[in-house]
Amino acid sequence: MQTQALSSSSDVVAIARYAVQASAGGGAVAIAQDVEDFFYVNRDWLASIAPRGARLGMLGGRGDSMEPTISDGDVLIVTFDVTRQDLAAGGVFVFTYEGDIYLKRLSLALDGSVQVISDNQSYPMQTIPADVAEAKLEINARVIWAGGPLK
Repeated sequence: MQTQALSSSSDVVAIARYAVQASAGGGAVAIAQDVEDFFYVNRDWLASIAPRGARLGMLGGRGDSMEPTISDGDVLIVTFDVTRQDLAAGGVFVFTYEGDIYLKRLSLALDGSVQVISDNQSYPMQTIPADVAEAKLEINARVIWAGGPLK
């Protein structure tokens, strides 16, 4: 799960687009993690949003719980290089919890619990206790860009 240059002198970088959709809603089960195709971007543009050497990929977002930040059907560029510091800083993450893949804003509380936040105010915030998060929560990626059709 990594970006690759088309050639060492190329100004274009290919990002793998995976056959995975993260649920901005009630959760989704991953059916396949196969590469569907590649998305080509300018190396300088990519450098403006992603750390050099980051392992990146693209996947789709599904649901409305992250509106207006991420809309149903948006394409997401994610980094798979996620640290505990990233989680402590907060942000929008793709994560697996009890077998389902989610797309939500996460915030790490001082007691180690994790707050799961939907940007759409129609969805309540949830808290995963620290011991449960340690055992059942897997952070897969951090969203660094989202885009889709003009609204």
